[in-house]
Amino acid sequence: MKKFLSLFIAVLTVTAGYSYVPLSNVHTNLGSFRKDATHGMFYNEMDILTAAPVELMDFSGNNLYTSWSNARNDVATSYNSVLSYRALTLAPVDSTFVFGAIGTPLQFIGINGLRAGLIFQSGFGGKTDYFDLDNNIGNGFESEGYWECETSANMDADAAGVIDRMTTYTSDANNYQESTVTQWNAGAAMKLWILGAGLGINRTSTINIRNTGGKKTYNVSYLNDAGMPAGYPAGTRQGDSGSVLYPDNSVDQSSTIQSDILPQARIKISEIVKLDVGLGLRVQNSYNPTNIRKNGIEVTGSNANLFGASVVYDEYSAIREPGTLGGLDYNDFSIVNLAGTANPASAIYDPAWTGTGVDAPAVTDFSDDRTGVGPIFRAEAKLFFLTGVLNFSSVVQDIDAKITSRDYISLKQYSSATAYDSWVARDYNETVTRKGDCTINEFDLGLKVNLIENEKIRMAFAPSISRDSTLTSYTEKTNRTESTYYDDGVAGNTPGTVGLATRPSAANGEGTWSETTGVSDKIENETINVTYRLPVGFEIPIGKKWTFRAGTAYSFTKTEVLNKTISGRITATTTATPAGAAMLTTTAITSPADNVQKDRSYTEACTLSYSYGIEWKVNDNLTIASNAFLDTNSNLGNDKATLLDLDTYRCLAIQAVFHF
Repeated sequence: MKKFLSLFIAVLTVTAGYSYVPLSNVHTNLGSFRKDATHGMFYNEMDILTAAPVELMDFSGNNLYTSWSNARNDVATSYNSVLSYRALTLAPVDSTFVFGAIGTPLQFIGINGLRAGLIFQSGFGGKTDYFDLDNNIGNGFESEGYWECETSANMDADAAGVIDRMTTYTSDANNYQESTVTQWNAGAAMKLWILGAGLGINRTSTINIRNTGGKKTYNVSYLNDAGMPAGYPAGTRQGDSGSVLYPDNSVDQSSTIQSDILPQARIKISEIVKLDVGLGLRVQNSYNPTNIRKNGIEVTGSNANLFGASVVYDEYSAIREPGTLGGLDYNDFSIVNLAGTANPASAIYDPAWTGTGVDAPAVTDFSDDRTGVGPIFRAEAKLFFLTGVLNFSSVVQDIDAKITSRDYISLKQYSSATAYDSWVARDYNETVTRKGDCTINEFDLGLKVNLIENEKIRMAFAPSISRDSTLTSYTEKTNRTESTYYDDGVAGNTPGTVGLATRPSAANGEGTWSETTGVSDKIENETINVTYRLPVGFEIPIGKKWTFRAGTAYSFTKTEVLNKTISGRITATTTATPAGAAMLTTTAITSPADNVQKDRSYTEACTLSYSYGIEWKVNDNLTIASNAFLDTNSNLGNDKATLLDLDTYRCLAIQAVFHF
């Protein structure tokens, strides 16, 4: 009973305990190692610079913050992330450069009441997602470059080794992702009698640029008559040729820029009762959140075929979307498939209109940039050893997107300089427009309990509930046009069986065929996440120089996904004009109006994470902290780090605070 009373009295006498790190503002990714090790129960002023700027008044002195790391880049093999509070954002955070200063910048002119600071951090960019650009396995993976390969042959086995035929392959392409994370945090606070005022400004940008593009070529040259295939006319020097042109991209892939401005006021009723309230604005820009990019491969080439005493060239061109274009793997369109078939039949230029990899419109252009502005509200109330936190933000972004796709297949045959066959098997164009809005809401409610606060131990826990949701609602209009054309190059008309249900071709006859289609759908997608979280953290001073920290957090998340589509009527108008005949036309509605489809799904997930860290007060001017310091594998060949391994200390993730 005496121990319980002692503990209860210790709790009630807490007057200088720290409040709870703002829940919604944790996403800013700015964190001290103190906050990380205790799961947000105890923190430094850099943690509240923009999240709760008015609380800067609770700190004093001038501080210079920095952090660096060599060890946290290879999380998968060298780090057990379950032991770190940064398990969710370990790689981009612990290897991020941080530098900033917080203090009283106007004290030199006699104004000591203003406290302000600025912190910059960057997760420096780089190239990732490399692909093999030239199919040379020994060359490994790269992001961009030029490759050329020449193969020669002595076709008639001439003893003198005379080269009769040359095949040249070239590749000049690129395919990689560039990613950068940059953040600015600035805040200021000033005491005004019983009131206090604060202002926080934050700008966070996550930019992912996808770069693709380039060309692959193939060319066969007959250097002399011995190099020609049997039966070819004397003097023939040009054989098969082809090229694959990949689309040029330098586009944002789910890039975001978020800017917050949060004015805040404090009403200090007494030493143990205070109220902080902030109302600000958030500007949130999203660039290409659907990760789309141009993917239309342009294929051109010529196949040499022997017909009688002359060489006939089948020339082909196409714009297609291969299913594996994301890898830019040239094996998908090897020259053997492109130019090795006398009558092209690969999926790239197959004129069929159904089947996987055949009916493949390619994205040739798009735009989807969303901007929205909304309010931020934050309130924190402290009473005795309890601190309550409420956060809310809502941003509505306009959706005005457009996607253009094309599927084009053209084949021609030439004998000498006279064309006798011209066929546009498919010329398909599609435009999709989306207009509506995207609403992003965040709501958090938490209560922190400073359980113990004395010179031997500090301990706190904080149950909370968070709800975030994203609702997209837009009207999608799709318009398509498609045409087919065939002319055998011979005088006179050969209409064959061309009609509304039969497209022109060498087998069906000459003529033109076209179809226009239009449809308007209404689409709603919503994702709701509700998270219940209970973190516990503590600090134990070890003498006057050292402090040990640890924490654990349990979280339970329920996710609900709702999708609703109201399909409009699909109206298709088809026309056909057989060679030398009148045009035929028909209009059909191929689906009923207002066809409603709904689906709703639920998922649940539980996580339990642990953290620990240590801080060393070197002297009055320097404090150094490190988290999970015995879990850092300095040498990737080792399974565990050891105290006797000097690389363990060389590769620690370190955060230093300079006091002056």
